[in-house]
Amino acid sequence: MGNDENIFYATISLGTPPQSIDVAFRMVGNECWVPRTTEHVCDMLRGDKHCSGSGGYNTSLSTSVDELHSNFTLSESIESFFSITGEFVTDTLVIGNTTVKSMKIGILNVDTTQNTIGLGYGETNSSFISLTKALVDGRTIKSPAFSMYMENPLQFISTGDSRDENRGALLFGGVNQSKYNGTLHTLPIVKNPADDRKTFRVNMTSFSINETSVFPEGVSTQALLDSSLSYTFVPESIAQEISSQLGTYVPMFGPMPIPCNTTSSDTTLTFTFGVASFKLDIGLFIETRSVFNDEDICYLGIVATKTDAKDAKSVVLGANFLQQIYTVYDMGNDEVSLAQRNWDSDEDEILEITTGMNAVSGAKLEQDDTDDTGAKEDSEKEKSIGFRIDEGAGLRLSLSIFVVWALFCL
Repeated sequence: MGNDENIFYATISLGTPPQSIDVAFRMVGNECWVPRTTEHVCDMLRGDKHCSGSGGYNTSLSTSVDELHSNFTLSESIESFFSITGEFVTDTLVIGNTTVKSMKIGILNVDTTQNTIGLGYGETNSSFISLTKALVDGRTIKSPAFSMYMENPLQFISTGDSRDENRGALLFGGVNQSKYNGTLHTLPIVKNPADDRKTFRVNMTSFSINETSVFPEGVSTQALLDSSLSYTFVPESIAQEISSQLGTYVPMFGPMPIPCNTTSSDTTLTFTFGVASFKLDIGLFIETRSVFNDEDICYLGIVATKTDAKDAKSVVLGANFLQQIYTVYDMGNDEVSLAQRNWDSDEDEILEITTGMNAVSGAKLEQDDTDDTGAKEDSEKEKSIGFRIDEGAGLRLSLSIFVVWALFCL
């Protein structure tokens, strides 16, 4: 079905001497894992390309590894419909210019090219430790918080590297105020009644097409923010309303087909979270694919969630929404902050995320009527660089569309 899932990724190294590995960041969960790779596995299943880059990690080649003799089972995996097992180790992890000593990593006993670093909350009594928490434990950052944003692709056209055009930044323990416009709205994280696991989930009060809401009148829903999914997922009833307004239909699987000239129309999609509202051109959610007769077919990157899926009653905001805005994830206060992305600034104005209430500099709680200009001025006293990953970090095409749907429907 094509390899066009957007994944935030970066290159890390594990072990001594360092083994370079490409990893995908996962916001839902705290699991950090890589496959156990041997030369035989590389030769038979992966090839030199994967072994030298995005492939697994060979514990026998590291002098700093400590095998913990502790096993784990993953009931839901990125690339499987079945449980997979592995063992825990600790080893030296280097990401950017920061070293995390004795980082706890799960080593999978199956071959997979999807190396994963969890950034978010874990299951109750989870044996994993997210990279965010490890950075706090190592006193690299003060608070278990990070912000995420895409860079302006026009900045990188001259490099000739297609990866640069989709470069993003992941800023641990900090907020880059020059990268957003207006108010940084803070929303409390809410609990999913169908799942005890804590995730980056907030209340979404409206979703509109040209100012006409597709939500039932007076009804809001929960929205999960997850950059590891390409598309935006909505309950089937809402998908039917969207298709009706746009004159299309809801397919059994995947995104909705839509006329390609919709890209140049004035149609807008508005995502509303209380007083925070984000109006985006529909063209940002449309993708074009060439078929066997060289004709282009266009799709709207909004997918109906099947009624038997885990999040059947929720909206899931994937990369096609998140890459258009500035987001902050503050696990210390169980809050998410959203702002309109500022594409005109090439400068940095990075402030530290501290501990305690109001830890995110310049952010404003939705119910707070205080003028946000004053908040931004007061935050000047907390200037700090934080920990940033943007060299080689960005959106990369990797998993197939089928895997995205399968992951969501598990």
